[in-house]
Amino acid sequence: MSQISELFEHVLNFGPDWQVTNVEVDDASARVDVHVEFTGFKAPCPDTGQLLPIYDHREQRQWRHLNMMQYQTWIVCSLPEIQQNGM
Repeated sequence: MSQISELFEHVLNFGPDWQVTNVEVDDASARVDVHVEFTGFKAPCPDTGQLLPIYDHREQRQWRHLNMMQYQTWIVCSLPEIQQNGM
């Protein structure tokens, strides 16, 4: 892992099951894309909070984060899908 990835992982602090896998800096457009991946085997159910197995990941999405200095910062991630009710 590069030092910049480690820095963003520390600053964002998404938790032990999330890892910053790549950071892309585009100086021309003053934009930073931080790629994050869920590395755990189970994730909490949004309804019950129970830890359930992951069976897939959703389509990759982007979320706007607060600026880092003069750079627009975007989080890029495929969220895990959990196995609910015997799926």
